[in-house]
Amino acid sequence: MDRLHYEVRPTLFSRLQRYALDEDTLEIDERASDDTNAAQAQKGPWRIPLSSIHQIRLAYAPGRYQSNRFECQVWAAAPGPAVRRMLVSLHFRGLADFVDQADAYAPFVRALCQRAAAKNPQLAIVGGYSPIAYYIGLAALSLFLLGFVVFLVLAWDVVQRSPLLPLRLCLLGGLLLILLTAFRRNRPRRLTADALPAELLPKTSASVSPSP
Repeated sequence: MDRLHYEVRPTLFSRLQRYALDEDTLEIDERASDDTNAAQAQKGPWRIPLSSIHQIRLAYAPGRYQSNRFECQVWAAAPGPAVRRMLVSLHFRGLADFVDQADAYAPFVRALCQRAAAKNPQLAIVGGYSPIAYYIGLAALSLFLLGFVVFLVLAWDVVQRSPLLPLRLCLLGGLLLILLTAFRRNRPRRLTADALPAELLPKTSASVSPSP
């Protein structure tokens, strides 16, 4: 079975996280972006038996400037303290400079789910938000949308007279569309390792049909 690798810096200020996946183990180490202090440059490696992973959560997690961001959260009861890691599909190189790593992220996450499920039949693979976060967020979003509609109805004359307000409302509408898409994709559900939904994984170059 092939040994797979994935490297990512989840945020601008985090370390470079390196993952290696084989048949039995998920290996993790972290490397600082500034290697001037060799003693502090690297942390790890930590080896997590796949049989100790008890939950994996996949989610669509767009940011303010990142509409194609996805997350894979991993919980494991490894020997010693419990482990929680989060892999993301975007790699930050610098300020406002990030790389979409869909071609590496999607196959690595699929293999992780399949190999962990093979080692632990009790593994729970879940999609989207937790039920509590989903329904509280959905209720808050519904109230916001209701308030938005009421504002438009009551202040329509003001909207028409303001030259900038329509543009701001369009920007707000775009943000609401992203939020609605996130809630649609992130409805709570149980998943199976061999049938992960495409909407919770980024599209890879291999999944995009070439133009005729």
